[in-house]
Amino acid sequence: ILDCTPSSEPWSPQRTAHMASLLAGAPCAAFAAASFGSRPSPTAASAVAASVAPSAAARVHSAPSAARAPRAVLFAAGSAAVASMAGLAAVGRQSRHRRLAGGGALHPRKAAVVARAAAASEDWTLADGRRVCVYPESKAIAEAIVEETAREAKAAIAEKGAFSLCVPGGFVPEEGGAVCSGAFVAEALAGLATSGVDFTKVHVFFCGDRFDSTDAYDLHRKAWIDACGIPLDQVHPVPPGSFGEGVAAEYTAGICMQEEEVISDSPSGLPAMDLMLLEVASDGSVGRLRPNSEEMNEVGSEQVVLFGEEGVALSLDFMNGCRRAILVAPSEVTKEPATVAAALAPSSKADCPAGMVRAQSTTWLLETATASGVARS
Repeated sequence: ILDCTPSSEPWSPQRTAHMASLLAGAPCAAFAAASFGSRPSPTAASAVAASVAPSAAARVHSAPSAARAPRAVLFAAGSAAVASMAGLAAVGRQSRHRRLAGGGALHPRKAAVVARAAAASEDWTLADGRRVCVYPESKAIAEAIVEETAREAKAAIAEKGAFSLCVPGGFVPEEGGAVCSGAFVAEALAGLATSGVDFTKVHVFFCGDRFDSTDAYDLHRKAWIDACGIPLDQVHPVPPGSFGEGVAAEYTAGICMQEEEVISDSPSGLPAMDLMLLEVASDGSVGRLRPNSEEMNEVGSEQVVLFGEEGVALSLDFMNGCRRAILVAPSEVTKEPATVAAALAPSSKADCPAGMVRAQSTTWLLETATASGVARS
């Protein structure tokens, strides 16, 4: 039933479980699929997601932690089995942990983080490992975004053959509340056109978007994607649709079904983007995660994509699995310095999503005006 393409890399238990949850809701009573040593292609993923009618009861958020054999996934047939999930078994694999040759040598990607892009007026590391860089004006932040993104792209392409970038798709004025549309990052990324990155190996994803809207896709495509010549089949917008659960399921499939060279696995087993760029709104929102929202109540569920009343959002769990996250807080976007100070405090709660972002490597790019209340350490 699934169109499969060869792959030498089996799935992790968590990634397998996400796809299992999609297939578990399939309406076909005789639906069964087995995958042994191969990974369903993105085309198959879209076809599967389109046939799914997922429900909360059918979701699976984890796989047996004891499963450590190479991937061998069997989705059992029968409507009764589908309804009860009793016929579903997912055998995963160990998460891929990239190890450094030569013992404790610093990996080139991590070494690159040590060298800041544009010269920051202040630069320090918090006790929790987050790095903070302060720039005198927003133009310098934009330049830093370009240099950091180009550096990460070149390192990822050299390491594994492709680069996955997730860009912000936030909240527009008509939705009410604090606005962080992603426009600052989109306009900054226009500078990538002359960076020397091999754009044929770049894949672009989005932190979220409104239902039946292409706001984020249109914004980024007009600002920089077309100018950089990124192949449009490597630009992955939020799928259209107004049924939240279906849209979230389809975008989850589109992310989880990517080849390993595009999206690797995080230490937790969830898919790991190479770089996620996030704008920080005045109320602490990032991506499409609002403070104290239903989406923030899903922290720890290990879902990839969440849905709300107006759109879908990449989850905080997924953000924290990324290889690197860069949060930007220029004064034109983040109008409340107190929000930045709260986010960079030792402990943050659901009332400040930005402060809960803890990717494998996390960097904050601040303007002097937005860093005024941040404790230096």
